Amino acid sequence: FRRVLFRSHSFYRAGYYDEGMMCGSEGDEHQKRIMCFQAAELLYLHAAYRDNPYAHLNLGYVYSYDRCEGKYWGDWDTDRPVPIEERAVAHFRAAADAGLAEACYKLGDLLHDGRGCEMSLDEAFLLFKRAWELGQRDKPVVWGSAALRLGRAFEEGEGCDQSFEEALA
Repeated sequence: FRRVLFRSHSFYRAGYYDEGMMCGSEGDEHQKRIMCFQAAELLYLHAAYRDNPYAHLNLGYVYSYDRCEGKYWGDWDTDRPVPIEERAVAHFRAAADAGLAEACYKLGDLLHDGRGCEMSLDEAFLLFKRAWELGQRDKPVVWGSAALRLGRAFEEGEGCDQSFEEALA
């Protein structure tokens, strides 16, 4: 029963997120979009509290792209809400620590740009490298995204020695 219930909740989390992505940005569609992302966020939060790494990954996306446009769960019970970019860092980090390649390169992006955290090109490079290594078992879109970031780091010498050979590889 638990396995079926978990799969059902997983479907609804992703379903709300997907539905929000399909809504327009005008009028009632815009409000529906925000409500879909809020529903997804709430369900992802429940799963994240149970240490589900994919829930952490998806919360990272919700926060890094400000899908709910500043209207997030949990903001109402605190004097100082945590900025959404800091939330994105925390959730991508939890998913990266669990070994999700996609979370590694997304966290690396935030560290590279200093969004929600202090900029660290060294840590970003290590995360891009880890994403590449972990991503070999994943879909091409994941390891390809990691490869592009790793290549850029080698090309620019960001967090590593500059090497056009490594960038090309």
